Amino acid sequence: MIPACECVMCMCMTKDSKKWTHEAVLSLISNFRLHETELQSVQFKKRQVWETIASAVEQETGFKSTSLQVTETYHIAFPSPPRPQQLILSILSTSNIQQE
Repeated sequence: MIPACECVMCMCMTKDSKKWTHEAVLSLISNFRLHETELQSVQFKKRQVWETIASAVEQETGFKSTSLQVTETYHIAFPSPPRPQQLILSILSTSNIQQE
């Protein structure tokens, strides 16, 4: 069994408590970058793209995971930035500026 890495990136655990290895996380990042445009495109189903990424991670590292585990781990490691409207409302709610 490959030992789990203790770096911050690899401390990601899926909801079923599966700890990722350092090699698997690096493979996930690399494969995400390869398929990023497909994930943003409406022509591809996101689940199928994540399944492709999960398969590639397994082929490259031997680390077995489902498309859901790959998706969760990526989003835990790289949370989405707030949308501009959310950011503005957050700033307004913490300042003394009155909303109209």
